[in-house]
Amino acid sequence: MPKVAIIYLAYKTEEYIRAVADSIAKSTYPKENLHWFIIINDSPDTVKQIVEDEILPREGKDLPKITVIDDGVNRGFAGGNNHGMQWAIDHGYEYVLLWNGDLLTAPDTTRILVETLEEDELIGSAQPLIMYWHERERVNVSGGVFHLVGYGYARDNRKLLSEIEVPDGEEIAYASGAIVLYRVDALRKVGLLEHGFFMYHEDLELGLRLRLAGYHNVVRTETHAFHDYNFSRNPKKFAWIELNRYIVLFSLYRLPTLLLLLPAMIGVELATWPLSMMGGWFGAKLHVLGEMLKPKNWALTWRMRKRARKLRVIRDREMLEYVSGSIADQEVLNPIVRVANIGLEMYLSALKFIVRW
Repeated sequence: MPKVAIIYLAYKTEEYIRAVADSIAKSTYPKENLHWFIIINDSPDTVKQIVEDEILPREGKDLPKITVIDDGVNRGFAGGNNHGMQWAIDHGYEYVLLWNGDLLTAPDTTRILVETLEEDELIGSAQPLIMYWHERERVNVSGGVFHLVGYGYARDNRKLLSEIEVPDGEEIAYASGAIVLYRVDALRKVGLLEHGFFMYHEDLELGLRLRLAGYHNVVRTETHAFHDYNFSRNPKKFAWIELNRYIVLFSLYRLPTLLLLLPAMIGVELATWPLSMMGGWFGAKLHVLGEMLKPKNWALTWRMRKRARKLRVIRDREMLEYVSGSIADQEVLNPIVRVANIGLEMYLSALKFIVRW
């Protein structure tokens, strides 16, 4: 069986790590082919002590080989995961499994995800169907959705399992970073998570980069993971989302496509200002305005754009096949968003008709 590195970013995860260890212990994947990398991302809680006292003594018993990486630095989601992934790649692992700090899996999850990528060398990433930890009949993520103006969001969030119809193995725009198996050969080609993003939309950007390079992202509904997800209204979250969605858009599409997208982007931008005032993240919008003027973010966008140009093997028209004009199944929905969904779906239909490059 291929060698798999589990990359676990530990930041304020003291209440979860024991259950995570039990979940890994129950995995049906051969323990001799697993390696659990625990990255202590400058966590301010007692998770480091729990690892030393309770987790490491189980290594080689019911848990696989464990490596703890702790250099006292908080690199954010992308930087922390990249730190572990790069170590695994350098030491000959064939797959890396990002495993969120507050997530459990079914015993067969790792095996099924590995088998999925083993069956088709063009699959670059795969995720299980992600349910809620405490409401296991409710879906958290059935696949990532890429919105017309750059947002990435969780499909089918809060829906009952009985309410959705997602084919097992369906191709999706991108796999959720909560738990996703990446092919190392693909990562060597396209790169790791974008380290210029401290948080949010890293999984979206990497999934789109894989698609640009000709790989597929899929969801396996046959197996489930369980995520203790709680929607956060932290203004910093909205600031990162707003900034990073623009960087993703400007780095991804060809110039003619961006020009065609410009009216939609302006319309959504104008609509988000009153939404930010109603939602309590107006300050975040102001912050993003300042960030967009900074040379470092233009340099980041240009670097990512050059990388995308080198990797591209598909046209913008093919990228648009996995784009949505609607935002659905999210906690921030209101009448303004619902009306905008109708207009943006019509806009997307016209865009797909026009774009031939």
